[in-house]
Amino acid sequence: MLKSGEAEVKRLFSVKDNDFLQPVIKKEDVLRDFLWNNRKKLFQEYNFIFIAKEFSLNEGQVHDSCKMGRIDILAYNPDKKRFVIFELKATSLNSEFFVQSVVFSFRESGNNCS
Repeated sequence: MLKSGEAEVKRLFSVKDNDFLQPVIKKEDVLRDFLWNNRKKLFQEYNFIFIAKEFSLNEGQVHDSCKMGRIDILAYNPDKKRFVIFELKATSLNSEFFVQSVVFSFRESGNNCS
C-alpha cells in the first residue's frame, strides 16, 4: 500500500495491462463532481434515478444528535424501492463514516435521531 499524506491508498492491478494502476488522489468535491457528471455512463447497468448531489437533510438543519447535514449523491432504485446513498471519502474510512451510514439508514426508514 502507498501512503499519501494521511490517506492510505490501496493499489489496483490491471489484468489487461499486467501492471499496477497509478493511484489518483482527489478532493471529495472533485470526486463528487466527476461521479455526478458521468453518472449515466458509470452506472448505466443500474436503473438508478439520480435525485441530487449535496442533498441537504431537513433543508440544511442538522439535528444535534445526528451531526449530519448532507448526502454527497442521492439516487433512487425503483427496482428495489430503496434510496441509494453515495457517501464519498477522499481519505481512508474512519468511524465517522460508519456512524453517518447508520444515521442515513435510520432516517431513510422514517425515524428521526432524537
